[in-house]
Amino acid sequence: MPESTPRYVITLDEYTDARRYLQRKFALQPEWIDSPEAVDELRRAQGPDALAPWCEKWLSAQQWRQLKAALRAARHRRRQHTRNPGPDIHLRLQREAALMLTALAKHEGVTRSEFILRHHRQHWLALEDPDDDSQNADLLTATTRSE
Repeated sequence: MPESTPRYVITLDEYTDARRYLQRKFALQPEWIDSPEAVDELRRAQGPDALAPWCEKWLSAQQWRQLKAALRAARHRRRQHTRNPGPDIHLRLQREAALMLTALAKHEGVTRSEFILRHHRQHWLALEDPDDDSQNADLLTATTRSE
């Protein structure tokens, strides 16, 4: 009897976000999935086609909803950033942070902004709560206006 097709399809773009979400959950809340068999199967579930069936098998309805919400949030952030990155924002850094960032960016042959984007974009996209972005954007706007 053929295996059933998962109801939710994890795309290639979402796969990295989903793996990162699950790894973070396991690291922060080991009891989130308390089955060693589930963890072993997850290690073998390589690629988006294998991950959705794993989720349907091992995640509770609530956990699956949380993962899908995190994937939607990452997709939304990716779309928003692509459509309208907005104007440049100027930040004040402590001297040591500025020197460190400049040296690291120079070492890689990129600008400071490119360095930050290169090393932190995936972490930002993987944030669980979409409200965090709007709050952070509000904070940045307020900070740049007051400086």
